[in-house]
Amino acid sequence: MAIEVKSGKIQMNSGLAIFRERFKPRHSLVVGGDSMPLESFFNGNIENLL
Repeated sequence: MAIEVKSGKIQMNSGLAIFRERFKPRHSLVVGGDSMPLESFFNGNIENLL
């Protein structure tokens, strides 16, 4: 699983796209910024996110 953590509002996911192309993870997720709030990620069950 690939997880990219964002610290601000600017959403550039080019690194995640490159990672996905190179390593072919089954799942990928962006946390923080305008995506999933950090609190939801840390308080949730990772299996529910897949």
